[in-house]
Amino acid sequence: MTVILVAFSLACIGYIAYLHSRSHRDSIRTRAIEAIIETTRYGVIETDLNGIILIFNPAAEKMLGYQAEEIIGKVTPVIIHAHDEVIARAMELGIAPGFDVFVKNPREKREVETREWIYIRKDKSTFTSFLSISALRDASDHLIGYVGVFEDITNLKEWQQAQKMKDEFLANVSHELRTPLNAVMGLSKLIEVEMESNPEKIKDYAHDIHLSGKHLLDIVNELLDFSKIQAGKFQIEKMQLSLRKVFKDCYAILLSSAKEKCVTLHCNYQQIDEDQYVEGDEARLKQVISNIVSNAIKFSENGIVDIYAQYQDQVLFVVVKDNGIGMNEEVVKNLFKPFYQADGSITRKFGGTGLGLAISKNIIDMMGGLKWSPATVQPESRIKL
Repeated sequence: MTVILVAFSLACIGYIAYLHSRSHRDSIRTRAIEAIIETTRYGVIETDLNGIILIFNPAAEKMLGYQAEEIIGKVTPVIIHAHDEVIARAMELGIAPGFDVFVKNPREKREVETREWIYIRKDKSTFTSFLSISALRDASDHLIGYVGVFEDITNLKEWQQAQKMKDEFLANVSHELRTPLNAVMGLSKLIEVEMESNPEKIKDYAHDIHLSGKHLLDIVNELLDFSKIQAGKFQIEKMQLSLRKVFKDCYAILLSSAKEKCVTLHCNYQQIDEDQYVEGDEARLKQVISNIVSNAIKFSENGIVDIYAQYQDQVLFVVVKDNGIGMNEEVVKNLFKPFYQADGSITRKFGGTGLGLAISKNIIDMMGGLKWSPATVQPESRIKL
């Protein structure tokens, strides 16, 4: 990408310098050059020595939302740049913020300067651009202006971030699998040693092996569920189920992990009638509740986790409150993205594959889920049943 954009930028220098050198702009060569600038997918902006825009091609119009007549002869490229980035770059160069931030190096070092910038469209939305800036000189080597060539690399950045998260995910899964596997291997070896001398220890080792095996099975099930979701083969069963039984079972299962973390777990489902039966997938509903509450327990060591459930107008409301480490806006924004975890240090400390909430969100959507409220301490799920 960098090589192609720089090469095109250098070509633009030659093209535009040629245009300036022509006294008659109606020649075949001139029209061909203009056609290239008009039809390229790269944005092209030419300015004079003071930064006033002289060329603003259709690709620039499309990416930035301005029409050429709104821009040409009226403003400098500063209008499309994030102000904080301009200030930061000015500090790096030791100059005052302004147009010179973009052209100082191309002018003084006679080189093409390439870097990423946040561009601001006319509607105030933003995107990440990759910009190459060059100084324009005439046949006598006099400086006559500048040209910038850019493209929107937002999709590329998102793809790179996705690849990074996948790489981190694979590393995390490898670690998650190795830990219980090492426990199984080590404990099974100890059972051989203690086979005759210490039956009580064997019982403890067998219990730990069972827990490690269950942890492995949970990881494998998450991977299989996510694979089915990606392939469009994830199924939701429909059968009669008791909502109170779902919460009773979930509470019983989660209570042991809460005790291990010294977490006080409360589950209030008294608003659901004893004889309240609905049509849905009991296993998947338990999976969603367990995933959300398990996260709350995991991040609330020595804390309190409250579950509140209510069934009203064919909608199940589930609210989970905890006093754990909390979530900032960035975490909330990416909460249901596969492979996403808050940061590497949290992953290493608390474990997990980063798939649980992504799978839960898909299950809720497939069950006709209506809302997720990303309050700091109050996630709320609504599932139509």
